Amino acid sequence: YPKGGGLVEVCAQPLAGVLQPLVLTEPGRVVRVTGRSFVAGQLPLKVAHMMADRAVDILREQLLSSVPVSVERLKEPEEKAFGTGNGIILVAESSTGMKLAGSALGKRGVMAEAVGQAAAEELCQELKHNVCVDKHLQDQLIVLMALANGTSRILCGPLTSHTETAIYVAHLLTQAKFKPCPQEGGTVLLECAGAGTHIPKLQ
Repeated sequence: YPKGGGLVEVCAQPLAGVLQPLVLTEPGRVVRVTGRSFVAGQLPLKVAHMMADRAVDILREQLLSSVPVSVERLKEPEEKAFGTGNGIILVAESSTGMKLAGSALGKRGVMAEAVGQAAAEELCQELKHNVCVDKHLQDQLIVLMALANGTSRILCGPLTSHTETAIYVAHLLTQAKFKPCPQEGGTVLLECAGAGTHIPKLQ
């Protein structure tokens, strides 16, 4: 619960040459929060409303009143739902184009309001750090930083265990050098002197 079995379709354009370094160091201010609260299978739409309402209440307590908060509520059609489940994702967008997210999935015996609260609190925690990269994105950027031609810098929260593992493996594979620089408030400026790996053009 949920059973899983979903399919993801990805379309990617091949890249030839070298990757440019990442520089994500200006968090900016929050300008909007959007989200999606969903149910599938046997759960009624009111569960999506309960998750969304609780999340919105918490966000409006924590954010400036001028920041719009909008959460879509929906029930997935039966032909797309493999099983029964519920979840919510919230995304905060900043004035510099950064996006931070918080999310939660329902479980048996967990109230809908608690699911919405968990997602909102996760997002609020990321916003309190005043960073450009949330904890779920950290480790996903490591391989790009390692391959890039030049020095990448990202401002993030405390490094997750996934990120630390990704750094270790990326260094072994590319010899890219990573340097975490602790900042005030528990944030980290993660720097990487990339390997400048040339990516051959695919035929």
